[in-house]
Amino acid sequence: MAPKKNARFTAWTWDCLCLATVLVFSACAERGIDTPALAKLDTSDWSSPKSALQDRLQSVLSAKAPTQADQLHSANWWELLGNPELSALVSKALAQNPSLSLAKTRIEKAQSLAGLSRSATLVQVDVGLEVSRQLYSQNGIFPPPIAGSMVNMGSLQTNVNWNPDLMGARAAQLRAAIGEVKAQEAQSHYAQLQMATQVTLTFINLASWVDQADLARQQRQLQADTVALLEERVAHGLDNRIELTQAQSDLKDRDTLLSYIQAQVLTTQHQLAVLTVQDPLSLEPLTPHLANLKTPQWPAPLGLNLLTQRADLRAAQWRVQAALGQVESAKLNFYPNVNLGLFAGYNSIELNQLLRGQSLQYGLLPSVSLPILDGGRLRAQLFGRESERDGAIAQYNETLLEAVKECANALSELQSIEPQLKQTTESLALARKAQALSLQRREQGLTNLQPVLGAKRASLNKAQGWVTLQAKALSAHVTLINALGGGYSDPSALALLSH
Repeated sequence: MAPKKNARFTAWTWDCLCLATVLVFSACAERGIDTPALAKLDTSDWSSPKSALQDRLQSVLSAKAPTQADQLHSANWWELLGNPELSALVSKALAQNPSLSLAKTRIEKAQSLAGLSRSATLVQVDVGLEVSRQLYSQNGIFPPPIAGSMVNMGSLQTNVNWNPDLMGARAAQLRAAIGEVKAQEAQSHYAQLQMATQVTLTFINLASWVDQADLARQQRQLQADTVALLEERVAHGLDNRIELTQAQSDLKDRDTLLSYIQAQVLTTQHQLAVLTVQDPLSLEPLTPHLANLKTPQWPAPLGLNLLTQRADLRAAQWRVQAALGQVESAKLNFYPNVNLGLFAGYNSIELNQLLRGQSLQYGLLPSVSLPILDGGRLRAQLFGRESERDGAIAQYNETLLEAVKECANALSELQSIEPQLKQTTESLALARKAQALSLQRREQGLTNLQPVLGAKRASLNKAQGWVTLQAKALSAHVTLINALGGGYSDPSALALLSH
């Protein structure tokens, strides 16, 4: 009869285990209906042949055939302007700026959180040694000979713990953590691009003010020569004092304008010094000229697909990836969690008996936990994660639209400036030719000094307009490089987001 009873008992036990398993997997907290994710913007038609934006991009970027030395590199695109002083300043800003150091600390923090998520999926092993010396109460729970005695106790034990992550919640958290790390890395690259762009634009602005100051000095000297000529003519009775007085007034205006431009030069030098983490007065000897800056030519692949290489868009994509991992993890929290524990070691009341076979102890500690009635806590947590997911997608959509707007504005700026710059360059060349001809006639004794001064004045005025347009054109090129991502590329982001 005993074998039959044992068989019945075994069958009954197996039925109970099966029933318990069914209850474990069916009695979980109610998750409710999943909230659909916010849709991403579809910009596929924006770069189609029907779009004029791609044609504009192609016409601007391929206006001139660049040489191999002009190839854009994501690490040093500013070198395309061909100015060693600018390259040194950008490198200094990227190496020492506090905002970039802050971005680095955020990457390190995200990496540490990803490490914690990864470690949770691995086997945890620890070894502990405990030694104690204790006097036990004679009226306590321990009988003699322990009661009333001073006892030395020792324990040497190894604990093994493993969460097999059967439902994949830990893996989802790890994907979310990796997404946040990649987002912070992309954001750091974006901060570097913005810093390099700001330094480059400030350098171009400084070169423009320096050239304007040179022209203002020449105009001031020209006006002083005009005043001297009129004073001589008035002294000889060849002219009245009205024109002389007006010329003297104009000379005062030239002095005021020169003082204003010199102040702008100093202000821009100070701004550039602060951007590059230097003493504000350290760059006052720096006087670059627009003639020493080349127009950058970027032979990049054409089309709006360039925008997907922007670091801020990459960061937004990775944050969407992280948010999706958090949503998946929140969903899996509704299911059971299994944990396996194992311990083995030695435990003895007397230390001299600790490592003997009789002191050996070991055990298995499996556990299963499942939510049944949680008061809506898990559902509220899932709602929160879904809201964060939609917020990340909305941020990506907004970043994409901003990128397209910046690109379109930069293209429009370039297309507007380039014909103006071409016409101003041609006009300046003609004005300088007229100045040379008038000087030639003066040397031949065919005219007096006034036509020479007038031709020089016209030439200086046109040079002033050329400086303004050239600075705008260089700034627009830099802005376009910034709008298209500065050559940044993240192949790992493309590989992960394609899955």
